[in-house]
Amino acid sequence: MAEQLLEHGSAEGFDQKAFINDCLNIGRQLHLQRQVVSAESIAKFMFNTGLKVAKSRGLLDISVSGAELGKRREEHAEDMRAINRRVRALRSLASARRSGILS
Repeated sequence: MAEQLLEHGSAEGFDQKAFINDCLNIGRQLHLQRQVVSAESIAKFMFNTGLKVAKSRGLLDISVSGAELGKRREEHAEDMRAINRRVRALRSLASARRSGILS
């Protein structure tokens, strides 16, 4: 979702329903490509929650300049990328422990 906000551009005229539908479609595509592990993580309520976070971080603020909005969205996207990297590392560690590679 953070990546989609980067692509979206201006906060003016933001169509929440269309944005969430786009995120759902992209999520399904990423799941088919096995970049998203769980289909359960592709749900409208999760994207609604993500939008609440985006709003609270000022990522949909129409009173902010385009450059500032872009900077905020890029920082948010990098935060989400970092979290995803950590989750993948933990998943790999757990898998290695289950398979006996690590104890």
